[in-house]
Amino acid sequence: MILQEELSQIIQAEQTSSQSVLEKTEILRKDREALQDTLYQELKRRKKEIEEHTQQQIELIQYQFNMKQEEQLTLEKNRLQEEYAHLLTKQEGVIQKLLDYLWC
Repeated sequence: MILQEELSQIIQAEQTSSQSVLEKTEILRKDREALQDTLYQELKRRKKEIEEHTQQQIELIQYQFNMKQEEQLTLEKNRLQEEYAHLLTKQEGVIQKLLDYLWC
């Protein structure tokens, strides 16, 4: 009888232990799922940050490129205006010489 009681207590302890293991396993599974969800949300947040930063950098580079192009166009325009003014002055000199020659 004592053996049967001891055996019963061992079986009961084993069942309690098994139940405890199952409960702990369930808790660990839920913790793992929560951690996976947290990591996924963090990944999405960082991806969005990187995309936004990349877009800002692209826009900045485009702006700088456009400003550089505008600067180069302004320099070229000024150079052409100076060249045109020089050619006009030269042309006026030639016309004046022709007029002087014709009136002499």
